[in-house]
Amino acid sequence: MFRALTSRLMQRLIGIVALGVLLSAGSLVWLGYRAVTEWRQSATESATRRAEAAVDLLVRALTRDMRSLQTMVLPAVPQSEISGTSFALLRTVAAAFAKYPYPEAFFAWSGAPADARMAFYVRSERLPSWLPSHEPYELPVVTASDPEMSQRLLERIARDGKLGRRFSTFDVQEGNATYQVVASLRYADAAYTRPVSGIGFMVNMEWVRRRYFQELADQVQRLPAVGNDLVYTVIDGQGQPVVGAVGDRRAAPSAARAVPLLFFDPTLVAMTAPADLRHEVWTAKATVSDDPMQLAAGVGTQRALTFGAATTLLLVVSLLLSVQGLRAKADLTALQSDFVSTVTHELKTPIATMKAIAETFVSGRGMTPEISRKWGMHALHEVQRLSRLIDNMLAYARMTDVADVYTFEPLAPQALIEDVLREYSSRLEHADFEVVVDAGNTLPAVRADRRAMSLVFGNLVDNAIRYSRDRRYLRLGARVQGTGVVIEVADRGMGIPGKDLPHVTRKFFRGRTEERGGSGLGLAIVDRIVADHGGSLGFESVVGDHTTVSVTLPVESDRHAETDSPG
Repeated sequence: MFRALTSRLMQRLIGIVALGVLLSAGSLVWLGYRAVTEWRQSATESATRRAEAAVDLLVRALTRDMRSLQTMVLPAVPQSEISGTSFALLRTVAAAFAKYPYPEAFFAWSGAPADARMAFYVRSERLPSWLPSHEPYELPVVTASDPEMSQRLLERIARDGKLGRRFSTFDVQEGNATYQVVASLRYADAAYTRPVSGIGFMVNMEWVRRRYFQELADQVQRLPAVGNDLVYTVIDGQGQPVVGAVGDRRAAPSAARAVPLLFFDPTLVAMTAPADLRHEVWTAKATVSDDPMQLAAGVGTQRALTFGAATTLLLVVSLLLSVQGLRAKADLTALQSDFVSTVTHELKTPIATMKAIAETFVSGRGMTPEISRKWGMHALHEVQRLSRLIDNMLAYARMTDVADVYTFEPLAPQALIEDVLREYSSRLEHADFEVVVDAGNTLPAVRADRRAMSLVFGNLVDNAIRYSRDRRYLRLGARVQGTGVVIEVADRGMGIPGKDLPHVTRKFFRGRTEERGGSGLGLAIVDRIVADHGGSLGFESVVGDHTTVSVTLPVESDRHAETDSPG
């Protein structure tokens, strides 16, 4: 009893320790997870802010560069220098070509647009396809004329001149190329009614798509404030990448801004956009690429968390297995202690009874034939009880050591029933049991060991007698089922609770039947013997009403020879 109590206390102590370790380890893993999550969130927010700053820088650079010609270069040319032979205008154009890559041609005219003549200034290394061919020129700027293009541009500019606009902006289609045209108009009066000259530039939008954004993005990328871990992407109005590539980087920190594809300041021109000017909006995007150090730190942290979680899980499993082992050991210790005390009681009771009966017979006082028969019958019951207990203990020892052997032979089910009734006839008669036998004479023989079957059905009948109350009823039946014979032992006794049914064949288990005694070995021995015979054991019980135990044994056939098998 003391050992069982000590085991239970140790079990509870280890359970408390296991719970404490589980809570501590779980807290550490959770804190580590929270720290890693917050670190990743902070790193993501920081990267997103860097991406926003980088894309803002790119958009500002694009906007300033795309508007500079209109806002700074064109107004700086005096009206007196707007002439096809002006050296000052040629110098201004050359400087603009050197600083700004996107204008493909400048143009200038003097006089009213309806009857003026236009001169073109183009790059010697990038001549427009619509100009007549020229011989190689030693200067970077080539002066040329094209009556057809001049007429197209002047007619369109004249429309804006009639409206008194300071700037004329529109698109011109030439072959496969689209040109965005920006022109500054000069007027003879302050009321802007008579345009007398002008200067402007043309931007090849196909060249812009191929070269301009990539070159400017590369320049911004090289700035120290941007860093090498930022990737720029420019996407046109149709969703096609112009700079970089659109990859599957949805999880990477990024920022995007809209970029109007206009090489002038919209606030300086007419409020209503011309119908012949495409107002296309592109998108600039900056994405933070994977930082190797951050990736390495993330992988290391993830591994540490995984290792910590796995270690915690193993520790918890080990502690749970230890607790389960201690619990099983404590339960077994308690069962064994209870078994020892029960067996001691079961041994002492019949011995004390038989001693008292023997002393009564020796003294001879008050003995009559009827009393002698009564006491003799009682002594016989106690001997049978003691014999049953000893047989069970010996059978348990044999099962544990696997030292017993079975002698299989064909046995008639009726003979097995008659053997057990013959052995318990006196007890059944003394206890006034109603015995019913339901077995035909044509049942096939079963393959079994006679002594083992005597132990099986003896234990079942003993339990039926022991756990019967007012309704003294016992039925032994046999029937064929499939390839076996089912032998049933039924009573109308206490019954077995449903929650105890799965455990009744465990060693030392007695459940709620402790008040009736018993060693807790009988049904465990029955289950083992039936299994060794290749049969099965079944229970059907209702508390307070009845219990039926069915033993299914295989039918003896010609293929079975008489052999000995280990028990």
